[in-house]
Amino acid sequence: MYSIYLNTEIAEPEIAEKEALQIAASVEEERQVIVHCFMYMPQGGGVRIWKSTYLRDKHSSHRSKLLNVFGISIAPIWTLIEVGQTVHFTLTFERLPSTCMMFDLVEDIPEEGGFFVGNIVRNREDIYKVRL
Repeated sequence: MYSIYLNTEIAEPEIAEKEALQIAASVEEERQVIVHCFMYMPQGGGVRIWKSTYLRDKHSSHRSKLLNVFGISIAPIWTLIEVGQTVHFTLTFERLPSTCMMFDLVEDIPEEGGFFVGNIVRNREDIYKVRL
């Protein structure tokens, strides 16, 4: 019978303080804003999102552009919703400036019917739920 002794202690890698700060800054730069949207459709119909949708910082000229769309089609394609249903979809945007405390969600489109949700108070997670 053989006995094997293994050192099972795992050492934490040492990261210099400067490198740790750079990693934290990089994570902050990559941070995206997530907006979960829902819209009740009493008469049914079609919905879509335009690529021109953005977040607008209330206290600067900064705009965060739309990056990804989940659960809804992008114009010109329509997502059809049955009568009396609620459509749920998620939008991701570029990060907001660290100084941003409040922002608007703007669907800027070349026709009537674009949505606007104003004065959204910023939170630490940058995850929001809005009713359209």
